[in-house]
Amino acid sequence: MKKKTIAEFLAKFYLRYGRGTTLIDWIQAIFKAFVYFGGSIALIKYQFGVNIPPKLIIVFIPVWFIACYVIGYIDEKVGFWKFQNKYASQDLNPWGQEVSEQLKKIEEKLSIKVEQK
Repeated sequence: MKKKTIAEFLAKFYLRYGRGTTLIDWIQAIFKAFVYFGGSIALIKYQFGVNIPPKLIIVFIPVWFIACYVIGYIDEKVGFWKFQNKYASQDLNPWGQEVSEQLKKIEEKLSIKVEQK
């Protein structure tokens, strides 16, 4: 059995921590939606005297998530997300860029050999 290095342990810990915080962010988003919309309903009732039933929060929650999804979809189609990932993988990770260039060179050599046969 191979003994794990501290670097391997920290890398796995970092990835697991990241996935865990992402899931917790979802839970926080649900709570935030309840707080925001519940607070908004209370504020509207206080400021304007309009009585909005608290059960209306249940309608706002799906609208909140649908709006977030649509914004994410538009972001993906516009290309901002792709630009972010390209920047992170190429400009911020020169080693990854070198590996990518080496793979392209190998691919070119292999395609030349296949064409010659």
